[in-house]
Amino acid sequence: MAPKTEATPTEWEIAERLSQQFAHVFETQDAGNKVFSDDVLFDLNMPVWRFQIQGPSAFETQLKQIVEGEVRIDVLRTVATDSGFVTEHEEHQDVNGQDLTARRLW
Repeated sequence: MAPKTEATPTEWEIAERLSQQFAHVFETQDAGNKVFSDDVLFDLNMPVWRFQIQGPSAFETQLKQIVEGEVRIDVLRTVATDSGFVTEHEEHQDVNGQDLTARRLW
């Protein structure tokens, strides 16, 4: 009989777990859960603006500045890549009884 081996998580399972932890950062505005490395760099751009945020605490500070109400994140899909994952999520904020929604690809 072959020896039993520990099951290791698949790349997809790891990516899914990390994307859920990433989503949780938006819901709590707390980047202290070690989802990000200390030297993480976010290069964020839209058609009319662009800025960079470096480090978990800077990302957390930015989230706290822009949140207007209770946040709920729905992870729509996550795809494992050779160096990590790509995730799409939908953010809902309850602001004065209205659901403000943003859809993001990370």
